[in-house]
Order: sequence, then structure tokens, then C-alpha cells
Amino acid sequence: MASPKQEPELLMNAALPFAEQMLRQQGEFYPYGGLLSIDGSIVHVGAQHSTTDHPRSPAVGCERT
Repeated sequence: MASPKQEPELLMNAALPFAEQMLRQQGEFYPYGGLLSIDGSIVHVGAQHSTTDHPRSPAVGCERT
């Protein structure tokens, strides 16, 4: 069983690669998340829009360092 410190780290390590992949491939990503179930397994979750086309994301300026 993971410690309270390890639990969010496990979840972040499972979710972050997907965001990085989507940013590289698409330049953005749609809302998604994950949860740590009672048995310690990670479950990936995402939002589903009511149409087949996702709404456009507003442009957000950011600086790379």
C-alpha cells in the first residue's frame, strides 16, 4: 500500500505523460483526470462533450523557460 505522500505522486506520474503527449501532438488537451481507487489502482477519467466536435479552446499565452 502506498503512503499518503506516494499516492498523489503515483497519480501524477500516471496522468502527466498523457498531457505531455497531447500537447506535443495536438497543442492542447481536453479535460481529463484520474483517481486512485480503494484497491490502489489508477483509473483514468475524461469528459465527453455532447457532440462529436470538441469546443475550441481559448488561446492562452505562456512563456517557455
